[in-house]
Amino acid sequence: MSFTDAVKEKLNAQIELWEKQLDEQKAKLKSELADAKNQEAESSVREEAKKSIENNIELLQHKIEEAKDRLTDAVDS
Repeated sequence: MSFTDAVKEKLNAQIELWEKQLDEQKAKLKSELADAKNQEAESSVREEAKKSIENNIELLQHKIEEAKDRLTDAVDS
């Protein structure tokens, strides 16, 4: 094997290694993007749940105030 052939083989082997690393990095990026989307979705669900709970709290507070007013009116009557 000539020196030129040896250099070509070495360079081709290095290129193949880099291509493999590139594919691995692309797969890792794809996985991380999927994880980020899942976390974003989870965050969205948590935010919706938080809003729902806050809304329920406000409704309950309103019902409590109405009940207190009715009791006060009933006691005063």
